[in-house]
Amino acid sequence: MEKTKPHQGIQYLNGFFWGILALSALLTLLILVLPASAFLAYSNYLQIITAFAGAIILMVLWNQSRDRMFLLWAGAGYLLWGLSNIGWYVNALLGLRSQSFPGIFDLGLILSIFVMGYALFRGLPGEKITAPGIAVLFVICLIVPAGIIVMSGISTAALATLAFFLSCGLLVAGGFDRSLCERPLLMLGTILFALAFMIYPLREIYLVSNPLLSVIGPVVCAGFALIVLGLLPFAASSERTT
Repeated sequence: MEKTKPHQGIQYLNGFFWGILALSALLTLLILVLPASAFLAYSNYLQIITAFAGAIILMVLWNQSRDRMFLLWAGAGYLLWGLSNIGWYVNALLGLRSQSFPGIFDLGLILSIFVMGYALFRGLPGEKITAPGIAVLFVICLIVPAGIIVMSGISTAALATLAFFLSCGLLVAGGFDRSLCERPLLMLGTILFALAFMIYPLREIYLVSNPLLSVIGPVVCAGFALIVLGLLPFAASSERTT
């Protein structure tokens, strides 16, 4: 058995996604300066670039290490998310944003998060979160959707919120590390991404006109970048038999 050398250019990939983090932080600081329409545009451009870059890189890494199937599924989740977000942004440009939640593109976003969460939970090496921990996590994820259903009744918006919360719970469970130190970037990335998409349905239902909540966009970019940064070492350290 022979260890493969770290993928050539891995340092450039790290640099690229650390750059995405820096741009996300800068964009967050500019939320009070840029016009709302400009901020939304820059935010979505950065999200789409990050999603497609992550999809390409994860799929290339899987192709170089076919034993890490979870990289392919994670890449597929990134790709689906990017395509869904393009549709969402076009919808927003057409002025249909506040009338369309949940729309077909929201279903694409939910499915993409489920795919990413499943990929990490089923395929990522390391100690998984325990069954009691999973139960606690998903109970927490049910609190807000249950409150919406109690106050407003069962509706497509409430059910979509429930789906967003459950998919985000699966993503956090997939990135969780029981040692709390083996993959800190991945853990932080899944938590940031999950928080963004737990806030997202609440914004679309109740606070769509609040410009400050557009900060969700840079947080999504940061989460995406951290997830890739957290996965790169697992891909680079893979082994092949010769």
